Amino acid sequence: MLVRTLANSPDSESRRSARELLQATLDLHGLALARITASLAESDAGRAVYRALGQDEYVKAVFLLHGLHPDSVEERVERVIGQTLERFPGAAARLVEVSAGIARLAVAPGPYPAEEVHRCLGDGLFEEAPDLDDVAFENLLGDFAGAPGEEARP
Repeated sequence: MLVRTLANSPDSESRRSARELLQATLDLHGLALARITASLAESDAGRAVYRALGQDEYVKAVFLLHGLHPDSVEERVERVIGQTLERFPGAAARLVEVSAGIARLAVAPGPYPAEEVHRCLGDGLFEEAPDLDDVAFENLLGDFAGAPGEEARP
């Protein structure tokens, strides 16, 4: 509501000043959080606190806003894959890559409709990795084989 009110303000100088103030505030918060998280990451106990904070939905949102989430996007995608496969015994999935904000997943839905497995993965990723721009699915039929020398996660 406040953003809309500001955006609709006829005073362009006020709009510009307000945007600059907001950006400066976000920059300050981001720098302060980066220092806090760097300090936490210096010890095992601190890393445990940092990871626990990254699970809180509000703290996670702020960490993601500033690119400070304690888990990499790949770790968060893998976590979602694991949780999803627990719901769909007989299905298989693996992370192919994360590139340019897109997670590519190879999925063998097993006895389940592919759309259902994809929806569950997508919903989980929306929650766990909202910093992704998109998810691309590769449906695999038959044997679920990974790249040479790589094991697929059943």
